[in-house]
Amino acid sequence: MKNMLLLTLAAACFLFVACEEEPPYINYTPNTVTYETTFVDVAGLPAPQLREVLVEDISGVRCVNCPDAAVIIKRLKADFAGRVNSITIYPNTSSLNSLTLPVNKPDKGFVSKYDLRTDAGGQMLATLGTPNSLPNGYVNRKLFAGKTDRFIDRTEWAAKVTSENDSVTPVNIYVRTSYGADGKLNADLELRFTEDLSGDYYISMALIQDSIIDVQETTDPNIGATYIADYPHMHVLRKMFTSNLGDKINATPNITLVKGRVVEKRYSLELTPEAGKAPYDKKHLGIVAFVHRGGDNVVVQSKEFEVAE
Repeated sequence: MKNMLLLTLAAACFLFVACEEEPPYINYTPNTVTYETTFVDVAGLPAPQLREVLVEDISGVRCVNCPDAAVIIKRLKADFAGRVNSITIYPNTSSLNSLTLPVNKPDKGFVSKYDLRTDAGGQMLATLGTPNSLPNGYVNRKLFAGKTDRFIDRTEWAAKVTSENDSVTPVNIYVRTSYGADGKLNADLELRFTEDLSGDYYISMALIQDSIIDVQETTDPNIGATYIADYPHMHVLRKMFTSNLGDKINATPNITLVKGRVVEKRYSLELTPEAGKAPYDKKHLGIVAFVHRGGDNVVVQSKEFEVAE
């Protein structure tokens, strides 16, 4: 009987190790996460993805040079095809109101239809650093050598993107989208870690929208400041699936980010109309998902995905 008990305990221990059983995965964002799980799958380890660089363009509809920043983003996405992802942030930040508030010039015939600012954008700037002027932006949210702030002038974006675009990533990001019967937008996220990582890491998922047609202040070399009535605002941050500053991936105790770690989550977001905001156009929606470190906020991988209509 004693030998039988020992054999039973040994078999139980073997099964526990082989299955890599882990504690239940706790839902830390109950408003948007409808499913989540994690496990280790070393046998199914994929090849590391090429690293893609995230450029966050801090913009404003009253910023005369912001259209130039949009041109630079478009050029970067063409020059580094498939390797640069972008989010245009119109922050709800009082210190930048003179550049970000909707245009209201009825005497000149220019009045914004929409307010593109978001509280999410405001919170990001409060954490990452708020510039005194626009346009500005973050490249992988990195504090580069010789800089005192993370935000970078548009004239430096190309050089910084080049310096960040020469490596593979320690985590692969996959997202599939669908609409539920309730009309909510579902985003099925899968993270696969291809290296061991120490410390805390976060996942952020931003819903962006292209081609929001509205007024934009600009500059003309002949007449100075002027307005474009039908300017296409691109890559506009609309909402966050995650919390505004990201959801901690290894929040659950004893979950280590080891090679082969798989994290799966389903986020569901309600696209309800909001007063003063642009309608959600399914033809022009996208998702930018990115993994960033705790502490220094540096983005280690980003991916951009189209949203299924």
